[in-house]
Amino acid sequence: MRIDQDIADQFARWGVPVPTDAIQEDEGEMFEVWASNWDALLAFLAVETQWRIAAGVGALIWIGLDYSAVDVAFRRLGIGDDAFAAVQQMERAALDVFARAD
Repeated sequence: MRIDQDIADQFARWGVPVPTDAIQEDEGEMFEVWASNWDALLAFLAVETQWRIAAGVGALIWIGLDYSAVDVAFRRLGIGDDAFAAVQQMERAALDVFARAD
């Protein structure tokens, strides 16, 4: 799995070393978001720090979003319940990508 420098720095603050060959710099890839998906994307990005991750031997295991934290973030930010299903779809897609990256 590859991670960016920001994530590597966060792990370093916790005393968890990250091999330099695992760090990938942001290439600034651009993509289009349809207007009908914009609110769902914003909801997903609002909870991007709420992933449950387990540390395995030499690898991180992405478990999924912490739904209790997602609920708090949604309520505090005024994000409606209709966004939850869309966020779950993006979560499943992200977990598929994370699983292939290992």
